[in-house]
Amino acid sequence: MLAIISWVLIDLFGPIPKYQLNNQPSADLNSREYLQELEALSASRIGPHTHVEALPNGVNFYEAEIAAIMALTASDEQFDRSGCFSGIAA
Repeated sequence: MLAIISWVLIDLFGPIPKYQLNNQPSADLNSREYLQELEALSASRIGPHTHVEALPNGVNFYEAEIAAIMALTASDEQFDRSGCFSGIAA
């Protein structure tokens, strides 16, 4: 029990990792080379009209994520509550 309490306290009040790039990527973020590397690292497929933007910290990430969701809901693509594509609005 003491170990669990210690682990929680260390986790809550311990040092915060610095998430930053020490060196800027050598390739352009929208280059085909970088997108292929990103596909391999994330085990996903990159679409033909994908735009990659470097976000320096978490606050910028969440703001950009919310803006992307708002842009998606304002577009012609319609998704049901489960997140599945249900068609194109007329």
